[in-house]
Amino acid sequence: MSESLLTVDGLTVHLPSAARPVIADVSFALAPGECLGVVGESGSGKSVTARSILGIPPAGMSASGTIQFGSHTYDVTDAETMRRWRSKHVGVIFQDPASVMDPTRTVGDYLTEVLVYERRMRRTEALLKAAEMLTSMGLNDPRALLDRYPHEFSGGQLQRICIAAALLPNPDLLIADEPTTALDNTTQALVIDLLDRARRERQVSTVFITHNLELALAFCDRIAVAYAGRIVEIGDTRTVERGGRHPYTNALLRCQPDVSRRHETLPVIAGQPPTLAQPLTGCVFRERCPRATDVCVELPAWTAEDERLGYACVHPMTPGTTPSGVHDAA
Repeated sequence: MSESLLTVDGLTVHLPSAARPVIADVSFALAPGECLGVVGESGSGKSVTARSILGIPPAGMSASGTIQFGSHTYDVTDAETMRRWRSKHVGVIFQDPASVMDPTRTVGDYLTEVLVYERRMRRTEALLKAAEMLTSMGLNDPRALLDRYPHEFSGGQLQRICIAAALLPNPDLLIADEPTTALDNTTQALVIDLLDRARRERQVSTVFITHNLELALAFCDRIAVAYAGRIVEIGDTRTVERGGRHPYTNALLRCQPDVSRRHETLPVIAGQPPTLAQPLTGCVFRERCPRATDVCVELPAWTAEDERLGYACVHPMTPGTTPSGVHDAA
C-alpha cells in the first residue's frame, strides 16, 4: 500500500448535553486515489465525522484530534489553519446541495468563489473553467447556466453543480457526504459515474459517506463501518461483502434488500441504536449483539489485520459465515 495522503488520528466530538461523545476516537488512513466508504445506520456519526475532519463540526459541538495530510499535521481545533487547508486541498459535496448554495447568488458566483478569492484567479478565467467543468458534468449550454440561480435547477442538476464546484480547484481529497441520498436511481448512477471518473482521471482520494452499504461496496476500495460514534470495522470491500469481521457489519449485510427474497419479510437488527442520552461502556454494539459475553463489558481493543484493516471485537466473525444477530420483522 502506498504512503497515506490523509491520516485521521483520535478524532473525538463532544456535545455538552450528551452523555457520551458523538464521535469517539475515530482513526483511519487514506491512500492517494483511494476511496474509503463510511457506512452505518442513521445517528452513527457518519456526517459528523465528515464535518469534523474538515474542522467544521456541527453547531454546539466541539472536536479534538489531528489530521495529517501529506507531511503536514493539523489540529482540528485550529479554525484558521483548517480553513486554509480546506480551501487548498479539499473538495466537499454535501447531502443537500440547495442548503449550501446562496439563493441570491448565481451558479457562476458559487462555482468561481474559491478560484477567485483563494487562488487569485481572474474572474473571466474562472468562469471559463467553470463552464468547461459543467460540460464535463453533462450539463448543456454551460455559459447560460452560470447566470442562473439555484432555484432554477432540479435536484440532480444541483448535485452535479456541487460536484463541479468541489472538483474545480483540483483538490487532492474529496469528501462526499451522502451525495446520492435525495436522487432517483438514474441520477444516482450518473453522479456515481462522475465521482468514479474523477477518482480515476484525477487520482482524487475520496471519503464517501453513505447509509447505502450496497452502493459503498460497488464504489469504494475499503469500507469503514460506524456504530454509535465509533468505527467498529475497516475492511476491504471483498471481506465486507462476504460478511465482514464485526457482528454489526455482518448484521447490516443481512438487512440489505434482495430482489431474490422479495416475498420474504425484510430482516432487522434486534433492538435500537443507543441515543446520545445513553452513556456507553464496553463494546458499543453489546446490547444488540447475539455473540456478546461478559468480556464485552470492556471496550474491545482494535485488532489490526494490517496497517489499514481491522476491527474492534473480541468475538469476530469469519468472512463467509451466515450473518447473525438479525430477525425477521414482525
